[in-house]
Amino acid sequence: MITPVRSRTSAAEVAPSMLRTAVTSTRRTLDLLATLIRFFKVGLESGEFCAWVLPDPLTSARAVEALRRGVTDADRYLADGAIEIFSRREWYLKGGNFSLQRALRQWEGKLKGALTRGQGG
Repeated sequence: MITPVRSRTSAAEVAPSMLRTAVTSTRRTLDLLATLIRFFKVGLESGEFCAWVLPDPLTSARAVEALRRGVTDADRYLADGAIEIFSRREWYLKGGNFSLQRALRQWEGKLKGALTRGQGG
């Protein structure tokens, strides 16, 4: 027996699946943010330098907002350069191209700068 294949799917049939995907994605983003904020809070309060390379679609504004909610004196840490926030593109795709050597040099430079300032890295 051959089952007919429908060539069109209604929005009502697709919407629940899309909503589940959006909710799951949002929940994962919030879980990731909560975990990272706790991680950075401990590092900052211990005098360590923190570099945060944001995953897509997290924006710098949203990351700073979360940092302010979860870390006392977040603005001071940001102003003092104890934590720096970079987009994934800014950090890994300068000029539109990925270079492993450039990325490693950037990480090494941040570590050397932190150690020079007396921060853990």
